[in-house]
Amino acid sequence: MVEQKPCPCQKRNSIMVVDDNVFNILTLQCMLNEAMKMESDKAMNGLQAVQKVQARDAENKKDPCICGRGGQNYKVIFMDCNMPVMDGLQATQEIKKQFPGIRIVALTAYTTEGFEKKCFAAGMDEYKTKPIYKEVLKEIVERVILKN
Repeated sequence: MVEQKPCPCQKRNSIMVVDDNVFNILTLQCMLNEAMKMESDKAMNGLQAVQKVQARDAENKKDPCICGRGGQNYKVIFMDCNMPVMDGLQATQEIKKQFPGIRIVALTAYTTEGFEKKCFAAGMDEYKTKPIYKEVLKEIVERVILKN
């Protein structure tokens, strides 16, 4: 009898939360865990997010998914827009250039229509304002991740 090795994708989180405020990250991670029993990775600025997406790609190439459910990278990134080093708009542009299939959800305190248009122009797929509620997170995760 051959022992079946678990797929490498089972050890990788499908979600990343990007925000320069640790409290916001922890809040979102707790809500995702509570609502969906899902863990997520985190980044403290846009540059870290881009680097983590690139590192995930390298990891997938080195140890690819064998079950077919893992996908190539993160399935959804919850991205703050206003951060030091590299803001969420710049990070989204960089990520989408290399990995257009990653779903990026803007999470911002800015509520103006003009800013929402900027987010979509940068390549973000959805726009949500803070505070975000558990039900909204759950709906996004179910639609983007669990549909596969």
